[in-house]
Amino acid sequence: MNNFKITLENIQHINYLEYELDLRNNSLFCLVGKNGIGKTTLIKSIQNFKDTSSLDEISRLNIIKEDSKISYKVDDNNLREDDFSSGEFMIMQIYKLIKNNCKLIVIDELDISLDSSAQVKLIEELRKLTQKYSFNILFTTHSLAIMKTMKDNELYFMENVEDKVIIENQSYNYIKAELFQFIGYDRIILVEDIMLEEYLHHLIGTNHIPLKYKIIVIAGADQTIALMEKNQSMNFFNTQKVITVLDGDQSIKHPESENTYLIPFESVEKELLKQYLEDNLDYLELNKSVLTEKINSTHKIKAKTNILYDTLQHKMTNIEMFDFINAYKLEEIELFKNKILEFLR
Repeated sequence: MNNFKITLENIQHINYLEYELDLRNNSLFCLVGKNGIGKTTLIKSIQNFKDTSSLDEISRLNIIKEDSKISYKVDDNNLREDDFSSGEFMIMQIYKLIKNNCKLIVIDELDISLDSSAQVKLIEELRKLTQKYSFNILFTTHSLAIMKTMKDNELYFMENVEDKVIIENQSYNYIKAELFQFIGYDRIILVEDIMLEEYLHHLIGTNHIPLKYKIIVIAGADQTIALMEKNQSMNFFNTQKVITVLDGDQSIKHPESENTYLIPFESVEKELLKQYLEDNLDYLELNKSVLTEKINSTHKIKAKTNILYDTLQHKMTNIEMFDFINAYKLEEIELFKNKILEFLR
C-alpha cells in the first residue's frame, strides 16, 4: 500500500477533515494540535478501518450523528492497525506490528507513561526502524520533548480554519507558539532561520532595550509571515507588537511593509559568497583553487553558499562574519539597525 486517505464529515467536533498519508517514504508523522481539535477522533477513525467498534470505544458521548460520514481510500486492501494503551505494552505491540509487516501503524498519544528522555529515545529508534523495515507511524502527542525531536518534514499541525479542520506541515516553533504561546514579552520578532536570529542579536548588541523582547525562529518565510498575520487576529503572543524580519532575497514574494522588515542583503550566506567571488576574502588565505572548484561543481545557490560557509567556519566565527559583512554596507546596516531598535523601544 502506497497511499491512505481518510475524509471525516460531522464527527464529534470535526465538521470536515480530509487527510492523506503518503506511505512510500517509510517515515514518522507527528500530529499535534490544541485540545478538542479532533486528534483522537481522527486516530480512532483511521483505526475504525480495521475494527468498526473503535469509534464507540473512544467516548461514551454521542459523537456519531445522522449525517456523519467517514470515507477511506487505499491502494489495496492490506491495511492493518491496532489500538495501544501505554508504556512497555505499547512498545512491545509496535515491535509485534513491525514483524507482521504492517505498512502503517497508528497510535494515539505516543508519549503516555513515558518520561521525556524515554520519549526522545523512542523517537530516535522508531525513525531507524521505519527505514529498516519499511513502514510508517502516525501518532499524536502533547509532549514538547517529542515535538522538538521531530524533523521539519515529520511534524504536522491540526487546526480549525474557517469551519474546516486542516492539517499542515509546520515547524516546531510555529506549533509551540500556537499551542503554548510566548507570554510576557513586550515585543516579538519572528525570523525564518537561526542565522538570522544570531545576526539580529549581534546587531542589537549591547544597546539598552528597556522593554522585554524575544526573537523567535519559525523556519520558512511563508510560515513566519503567516504566524505574524494570525497573531493580529488571535493575539496569542499577548501583544500586537510583532514584526517579521526576513532575508533580503524574499523581497519579491514578501516586500517590506509596516510589519515586515528585510535585511539589506540577500542573506548572510549569499553575501559571503558575493564577497568571496569579488576577492574580498583573500586575506583569509583560503585554498581558492580547490574551494572555487567545489563551488563551481554545483549550479544550486544554496549548495554553493553551504560549501563556502562550511569552509569559513574553520577561519571565522559567526560574529566575525557578521562584522565583515557589515563593514561593506555600513550606511544600509545602520539604517536597518535603527529601525529594529526603534521597534524595540
